[in-house]
Amino acid sequence: IDNSGSVLEKIAGLYAERLMSDIVLLVGQREFPAHRLILCASSDVFQVMLMNPRWNESREQRILLQEAPECVEVFELFLRYLYTGRLKISHSTVLPILALADKYNVKDLVDTCGRYMKLHVVSASQQNYLIAWLEYTLTCGHSEIAQVCLNHLKWNFEQVAGREDFASCDIDLLTTVLAQHDLVIHDEMTLYNIVVSWLHRQEERLSLPTPVATPGEPPPSFVPQSSSSALEGVFIPPPPMSITPSCGKLYLRRDSTASSCTDPVDRMEWLTYEVMKFVRFPMMTPRQLADLLLVPLTIKYKEFFVTRMAIGMSFHSAPSSSFSLLLLSSPSLLIYPPSTANLSFA
Repeated sequence: IDNSGSVLEKIAGLYAERLMSDIVLLVGQREFPAHRLILCASSDVFQVMLMNPRWNESREQRILLQEAPECVEVFELFLRYLYTGRLKISHSTVLPILALADKYNVKDLVDTCGRYMKLHVVSASQQNYLIAWLEYTLTCGHSEIAQVCLNHLKWNFEQVAGREDFASCDIDLLTTVLAQHDLVIHDEMTLYNIVVSWLHRQEERLSLPTPVATPGEPPPSFVPQSSSSALEGVFIPPPPMSITPSCGKLYLRRDSTASSCTDPVDRMEWLTYEVMKFVRFPMMTPRQLADLLLVPLTIKYKEFFVTRMAIGMSFHSAPSSSFSLLLLSSPSLLIYPPSTANLSFA
């Protein structure tokens, strides 16, 4: 005899009818009556919080939970899953639900969200969720999901770069992708234009009356160049959650307001140097290199770009021995893909 389905329906009824609840969860402006037994059976974090006498929550009847706004919106879905094991997720809800599953260590729900994300990477990119998914999964150690998202980003870079959410790409993630030997791109000039577009978006964000923090931050030692856990044994995801108002999606990133480069001009200079050093100017044609002389960004940071453009021209015009000497004199310049680093130019 197997009446497990009937038992599950009865447990679900406890949630639906709010029967015999012995605790109230305060989330945002809402109250959720719940049962300690169900919470503790479903979540290691709730088990410690509600059963360990060292925690004040173990003695309280009403518990305030601090959640990000997106997580507040889906908390009812999350709580219902703990009772029923059923959940309807979408591109817009899977990330905040995964964040709650991570926070409260609901392992089966983490696996469910992970499977959904891996199956819907393409459509997530089309709907401006790919960057958020990738940054979160990288930050919280969901390596399999992150790899699927990263592969899609690398192999469809031009398409993804044209999406709205690409402007929110963290600089660490962007530079990591730019350094990949299997990055698929039409040519280096296309890559240059994508980076310029990303920089323009960051400049727009900094120029707002209340500036939106640009993704990533310069190290404390950066000097602008001249232009001429308490729950032992329980997983708690480390970084705080912050929100990008323009897209209204969940992101995890560093707070760049603490950066030493508080001046927008200095910050843009740092961002430009950090991302443009991954553009391989020798991979451009002489005509493309000449066209760069008229680009406003090149004119603005003339010293930075002219050095790299000169190396690019030398690659095309100078004898291989001269170019090899130039490489030796500038060992810090990233001017060719990593896969060609050991090739001989003789």
